[in-house]
Amino acid sequence: MKGGYGVLAVLDVGTTGCKTSLFDEEGNMENTSSREYDNVYLSPTRVEQNPEVWVESLLMTMRDCLKKSSEAENIRAVIVTSQRATVIPVDRKGKPLRNAILWLDKRGLKECEFIRSRIDERTIYRKTGLRVDPYFSAPKILWIKNNQPSIYDNTSKFLTVHDYIIYNLTGEIATDQTQASRTMLFNIDDRRWDDEIFEEIEIDQDKVPETVVTGTEVGELKREICEKTGFPQGIPVLAGGGDQQSAAIGLGVIREDRVGVTTGGGSFIVTHSDRSLRDKEMRVLCSVSAMPDKWILEAGIFTAGSIYKWFKDEVGKIETVLSKVFDMRPYEILDMEVRIDWPRRPSGLILLPHFAGSAAPYWNPLAKGVIFNLTLHTTRRDLIKAVLEAICLEIKKNMRIFEEVSGKLIREVYVGGGASKSDLFNQIQADVYGKPVMKTSNIETASLGAAMIGWTKLGAYRDLNDCISKVVRIDSKVYPDYDLTKRYEAIMEVSEELYHALHERGLYKRALEVLDRGSEAC
Repeated sequence: MKGGYGVLAVLDVGTTGCKTSLFDEEGNMENTSSREYDNVYLSPTRVEQNPEVWVESLLMTMRDCLKKSSEAENIRAVIVTSQRATVIPVDRKGKPLRNAILWLDKRGLKECEFIRSRIDERTIYRKTGLRVDPYFSAPKILWIKNNQPSIYDNTSKFLTVHDYIIYNLTGEIATDQTQASRTMLFNIDDRRWDDEIFEEIEIDQDKVPETVVTGTEVGELKREICEKTGFPQGIPVLAGGGDQQSAAIGLGVIREDRVGVTTGGGSFIVTHSDRSLRDKEMRVLCSVSAMPDKWILEAGIFTAGSIYKWFKDEVGKIETVLSKVFDMRPYEILDMEVRIDWPRRPSGLILLPHFAGSAAPYWNPLAKGVIFNLTLHTTRRDLIKAVLEAICLEIKKNMRIFEEVSGKLIREVYVGGGASKSDLFNQIQADVYGKPVMKTSNIETASLGAAMIGWTKLGAYRDLNDCISKVVRIDSKVYPDYDLTKRYEAIMEVSEELYHALHERGLYKRALEVLDRGSEAC
């Protein structure tokens, strides 16, 4: 037990899995346990989850984590961080009235049109920092109101995943400001629910929880939770907020010349801001930061690492077989196929990574994936590299917008998430961005960031700046090949022209009508 502080338990609930991790005050992970789960795909546009799956999976990880640890008696607190914008309607007893509607669900397209008819989209963006998009909570709540009115009427509160987990742990209902800032109902400058938005789009304001500052103690672990998990009684539970705000802390992104990139199934790009900024074209978002009285500029890419997984599952079956023979991850073998191609060069392909629609910078839920410039000379190696390049090119488009909006030049890129395990991917990131890429020593940046928020709240550090300076450690630094950066600049221009050509000709909508016929579109 270093420093006499004990350990802090971080509960991190993601889209495809959850984990419990124990961190000491220096940011060292003492132990961790994780569980994966499958979401419920009702159609290409409808994605749900049974909220009890999150609770059951999380309790298993809490129990397993303690079994492998000698620190049970030294747990100082529990802090919760999670995915954002997912909606769970619960009754007065906190029981879910239906499955949760996940953040990546797009059924709320008609509700978005209704919102635009009642309040100008630029007013929404000015107040909330968000675009009108089915990604966020408000259209999902309206969809329930319009399509399942009895559920809406019987809903006591609409909760996020973070809030639902906290309720199950403590019996208390609350949300934090970082989670609230992704609902499209929260004024990020006044730090309160926005009365005008609720009134105009006809959502009852008493159906959302009270908000607290990130890091606030919201209750203690219930006796029954302690009995099921082995956690000691009387442990405080803290609101750790949104996973991407936590990840920004875990990456040390507290300066405007740094950007954090977390790539797992999707990619999230964040940069710190002392000001509440807006993009005149509404391409990137502004949300509440976990840092007190600060904000983050943010851009999300729905499908990033998930495309690499799709390639592995559908095209890389031989790598899956070989991984078992050589005791390696399939992705490591895919990477090796690319690395033998020397000297480094672009793939010669352009892949538009919109396999589940596009978020920033295009915000087109109808966009689809495209592979362009295939020839008879195209190799598997080219296809593998094209997937990784596509992720980086989409990230770079958003970085440029960050620089434009903030007026600050980004000098360093800090990376985390599962994809940052790949040295190949990190090198391609550096070459595409034309900036040094730093991989932190702990790639589970959301969990680490939540731990840092918790330890600061518990008094181990003066403030988050002090904590970051002592906890965030750089594991490796990769420099770009600037000749390749110039080539990728030209490739990015063609990528943008390709997207706009498809969009402006109405081909995404036409593809939905002709190629996706029979699938439910909204």
